[in-house]
Amino acid sequence: MSFISPLPLSTDIQPLIFIFACLVFFYEMINHNVKLNRFQIYFLLLSIIQIGYINVNRDFNFSPSNHLVFLFAFVLFYLFSRYRDEISPNWVFFGFYVNFFSALLQYLVPDIWVASVGEHFIGDFRAAQSSGGRGVGGINPEAGFLGAIAGGYLAIASYYYGRRLIGWTQYALIIAAGIIMTVLSSSGTGYLLVSLWVVSRFSLNRSTIVLAIVVGLALFVVLTGNSGIYTGSRGSEVLLSLMKNPVLFLSTDVSSLMRVLAFLIGPLTIIDGHVIGTGVGTFDQVAPSIISNYLSGIGNNEAFSRLMDAHGGSSAFGRHAAEMGLLFIILLMGIFSSVKLCRAKLLLAAYAVLFISFSFSFAFPLTWLLISLSHSDLGHVKKEWTEIYESN
Repeated sequence: MSFISPLPLSTDIQPLIFIFACLVFFYEMINHNVKLNRFQIYFLLLSIIQIGYINVNRDFNFSPSNHLVFLFAFVLFYLFSRYRDEISPNWVFFGFYVNFFSALLQYLVPDIWVASVGEHFIGDFRAAQSSGGRGVGGINPEAGFLGAIAGGYLAIASYYYGRRLIGWTQYALIIAAGIIMTVLSSSGTGYLLVSLWVVSRFSLNRSTIVLAIVVGLALFVVLTGNSGIYTGSRGSEVLLSLMKNPVLFLSTDVSSLMRVLAFLIGPLTIIDGHVIGTGVGTFDQVAPSIISNYLSGIGNNEAFSRLMDAHGGSSAFGRHAAEMGLLFIILLMGIFSSVKLCRAKLLLAAYAVLFISFSFSFAFPLTWLLISLSHSDLGHVKKEWTEIYESN
């Protein structure tokens, strides 16, 4: 629910959740409850540095959100890490269900949805999401976000179910709703992320058989309701193209090329000699020269044009690596070095990596929930069950 607001700004993520998170953090500070380890201190210091990290020798695009994104991310990371034991799964999945029902409503009554909700409460709403092969986005600015969110929530549901924090009935409902959301989104990103979740769940046991039945029933309900939502959709085209000729697809698909280019610009900027980055807001100025010097052979004009229109938004990793250099790389190393090496938590971390690399803002709340859950066990989980689950 990060994209809705009674007074939406012209950005994807709306400030309401950040305002609330900052208020909680300041309350903790006033009551002397904030205790930071060395990595969290580095994260906070880098967040403060980013506020004024301007390169006066380059042109830059000034936007308050560009200079505050690390600070918002830090506050979310701290609060999710501190309170993850107290956050009820029901609260976590409340946002999931809102996404699900909003997507259904938009699919059933698209014109009413766009006129009454999309254009008034969703930041940077792209009305085109309600038509054509791109599918619906619900309370998200575009359909691709809905599909990606579904994948992330499925990973969280598997994590909670493995720890007996949700029952089988709720788990099955979330799986069915997640599959339906993905199909409704017709998003290539969503299809790929949900496919990753399906592969991660594969094992020859009773749970897998029941899972396959639930997924099959969810697909049956959607596809029999309107077979056209699958045939010719963006998501189905992506999966089929990847299965037929992945190299050809990745070298010609404009959307995929744009994301790959945005991702690569970050490390290539560092390699180009900008070890500590080029300054906040300079991605648009740096990208053309990096593309010309290193990437001209793997893209096309349309992909380059869309990349510049997105202002680096198609890859938080690429943008911040270019603008902050190794300072950002060190931050990521600190974040993911604490991930526990077991299947459940590696899956959570994998979704967080993909969100940062190809989908969402660095301050996207679901990313930080995924990261916090991947770092350590929930305190109230029985030890013996944790050991059994993580051995799989």
